[in-house]
Amino acid sequence: MSEALELLEETVSPMVLREKDRTAASIRAMIDQMRALPMFGEVSDEQAERLARLLEERNGIHMGVGAIVDTPEFRPWLHDARARIDPHYWSRYKKLLQSKKLPADVITSTDTITVQPHGSGSEITYVADIQLKGAAKLATPVVKLVFEKIGSDTEDDMVQVLNRL
Repeated sequence: MSEALELLEETVSPMVLREKDRTAASIRAMIDQMRALPMFGEVSDEQAERLARLLEERNGIHMGVGAIVDTPEFRPWLHDARARIDPHYWSRYKKLLQSKKLPADVITSTDTITVQPHGSGSEITYVADIQLKGAAKLATPVVKLVFEKIGSDTEDDMVQVLNRL
């Protein structure tokens, strides 16, 4: 990373954190405003776009798809095996993710979506494993109810949308 690009990242990152309603457009606008200054003149459009995407991921604007396992032989295993897993490598991986300044919710949750044939259609299963940290753990019972409601509403919406296909 060039010195100008590093300085641009160091300058824009705190600005993004202070922004109450962050959007992809607002992040790009901040980067463009700073690039107008002579000290950032050598930062290319491509570098600016990569920086914008990095800041979007760090600040929870949106995140790429991640890894997908797409094979009929795959069997979900993480939830059942979690108690038996040595956390040594996970701890190291978690530190790596934290060093990349990803949002905490990316580091403490996993989502699993499976689609399997079922009769003349498909069965879709979505499991979100969310681990609340610190004082937020006290809200676990309330959060559980909220997510169950969201899940139920989402299921209803998905059935309606998929039945229209």
